Amino acid sequence: MWKKLKNIHYLFHIALVFIVFPIAGVISGDYSLLLLLWTAFFIGAYYNLLLDNHPFHQWLSWWIMIAYIFYSSIWLNPSFVWYIFYLSNLLIYHFNEIPFKSWRFWTFFTLQLIILFSIFLKNPSDLSYLIFLLVTFIFVDLLTFGLYRMQVAELLQEEKRKQNAQLNLFLAENELNRIGRDLHDSLGHIFAMLSVKTELAQQFLQMKSYEKAGKELQEVHEISKRSMADVRRIIDNLKTRTLDEELVTIQAMLEMSGIRVQVQHQLNIASIAPNIQSSLSMVLLELATNIIKHAQASSCQIHLYSEKNRLIADVEDNGKGFKIATGKELHSIRERVESLPGQVEILSCKQPTKIRINLPMEGYK
Repeated sequence: MWKKLKNIHYLFHIALVFIVFPIAGVISGDYSLLLLLWTAFFIGAYYNLLLDNHPFHQWLSWWIMIAYIFYSSIWLNPSFVWYIFYLSNLLIYHFNEIPFKSWRFWTFFTLQLIILFSIFLKNPSDLSYLIFLLVTFIFVDLLTFGLYRMQVAELLQEEKRKQNAQLNLFLAENELNRIGRDLHDSLGHIFAMLSVKTELAQQFLQMKSYEKAGKELQEVHEISKRSMADVRRIIDNLKTRTLDEELVTIQAMLEMSGIRVQVQHQLNIASIAPNIQSSLSMVLLELATNIIKHAQASSCQIHLYSEKNRLIADVEDNGKGFKIATGKELHSIRERVESLPGQVEILSCKQPTKIRINLPMEGYK
């Protein structure tokens, strides 16, 4: 139990400071001792809602709090209406229930109407106080909805941060795997051959077959020269991205983010120069990242084809898009494409959002 209490956010504990008012009222003689028992039930129900997940226990505790606020506001002191903030805090920060389908929200809202109507019946001539209570409840409701929207926004931001972290991890792992494959495929057998050749040379030296040992060492020298060339090639390959590999990565990224993706291309990718493949891959990767982070899309289509001696890439999604196209959007993508030289066009701002990347045919070998 103590461990569960420690896990409750400290603000829920601090909120109980207002319980001092009914206790002070009992001590001063304004209220009967029975209110202390009634307040103890209120505190117990409050903590039960925070600690117990049993549906019936939660239902009972919620109604105990409702009954306490109603009784105290009508029969003891109307100032007890401010205790409705306990319900508001629970709705926002514990249950996360403000939508109209929530029964707790409807009891929270209905309680306010019943208190207003009951106080009016009890003292119909005091309209000024009734108006004060009405303004109080409107303030409580606006604050509740405002805090709820802030809470939802924070949760969405946190979810987006986690998603971005997963994407970054996925891209990093994909790059490491690519480097690992290149190293294994290119250098693994070279080192194996070097090991065999050096062992043979050592054996020939022990047998005083110096000519054969020299031949093996010469081959070791040749293999070493070739391995240096392979290392340079691997380093150069790390600077470029093949379009086939990146399309697989982009598709996996989008699907991992819950976005349906369809990739179509009518290109002979092997005939595209490495620098064009690398640049187009980076552009498509950045567009896919923008869709994941900002578009709130559920589907995406990528279409690659050639037309009138131009290399065309159309990227379309059903997200929220741009409010208006000013020509200044996608700044980094425009810089990369225009340096080739090429063009970036926003064919449709939203529903769907469609962006066209237009590259020169000089990119073909």
